[in-house]
Amino acid sequence: MDVPELYIQVWLRPDGHYQLEVRDGSLETHVQTRTVSRERTAKAFTEWLYEQSGDGDDGWRKNFQWNNISDSL
Repeated sequence: MDVPELYIQVWLRPDGHYQLEVRDGSLETHVQTRTVSRERTAKAFTEWLYEQSGDGDDGWRKNFQWNNISDSL
């Protein structure tokens, strides 16, 4: 059985930026953004969880400029 790859993850880079990545079910939907804001990063995690539970929507994604990184993996 194929299980969709749904996740959000973050890496605190050596330069102090938070590298946020989201995958919405497959390699083709793997996106990344960077921010210096710990608060924005934490809010993204919270809003992503609400979205996955069905209690929220994907409006939080508009707060970032996303880059598709599926080709680089």
